[in-house]
Amino acid sequence: MILVAAVGCSAAVAPAAHAAPRTVIFDLFPSPVETPDSIFLTANSGPYIEKVSWAGWGTAKAVGTGTFVDNSGAPAPVPKYPATYTLTDPGPCPRLGSDVTSYRGGVISYKLPDGTKRTINFPSDYDFCAKRPTVAAATKAIKVRVGKRGAVTRFSVKCKNGYDGTYLDCTARFTQKGKRRARSFTVFGRMNKGPGLVG
Repeated sequence: MILVAAVGCSAAVAPAAHAAPRTVIFDLFPSPVETPDSIFLTANSGPYIEKVSWAGWGTAKAVGTGTFVDNSGAPAPVPKYPATYTLTDPGPCPRLGSDVTSYRGGVISYKLPDGTKRTINFPSDYDFCAKRPTVAAATKAIKVRVGKRGAVTRFSVKCKNGYDGTYLDCTARFTQKGKRRARSFTVFGRMNKGPGLVG
């Protein structure tokens, strides 16, 4: 932007635009979601909440109001109940950037026709906010794991990035109890903890 005055001219630079802060949750998978209109409680067929509308999203407490669908093998028609999903305790989400937070607490509540209230503890998977472990951190964690079965020598680890950027696929090769061995591990980040291992 150029500002022109009677005595001359000068250039003024507009301040850099900052991304608006975001608040997310993780609906079973590493992809973040904001103000979801459906929440699935299992990865396969099973109960879920539909037609959710939100109040307070991005604040310390967000409340979603919708319909709990008890799609868990009940005979037709599928039971449906008014429900709320209350999210609390937002925390930093470094994998997604310094301007992103994720809710950590979550409780679903709904009422049966007879007035009975049911609650389900259903927090967002906060560990999806962790950055992918470094190869050095993965190597250290794997060596501790395999070392629990005895001393290892000729130890080496090779890793490649997982497809969604949240984990490493690693192969460890080592000698243990006189035998040359190879083991595969999936190494993922965890908030406020060391790397987690599957394998």
